[in-house]
Amino acid sequence: MKYKIATGAHLTQAIHDLSLNQSSLARIMQSLGDRREQDIIARNLRNMVSGRTRVNDEIIVILNMLATLKESGLMPSDPKGKSGGS
Repeated sequence: MKYKIATGAHLTQAIHDLSLNQSSLARIMQSLGDRREQDIIARNLRNMVSGRTRVNDEIIVILNMLATLKESGLMPSDPKGKSGGS
């Protein structure tokens, strides 16, 4: 599966196809090394979905990587609820 994401609607569909929502995608991005706060990632996703900002290339790469991992059965799980911390 290869996503061609040009609009907020395409972004929403891609997130849905991966069985995620914006919050779970933000948590997964953080678990994969995104250093931004979760609320900042989520706000950026909301802005892209709403069309206030363009869908950036970084999110397209991340969604395509996650799609490849999902097809391989290696999709990372949502870290919500996992214990751990600082």
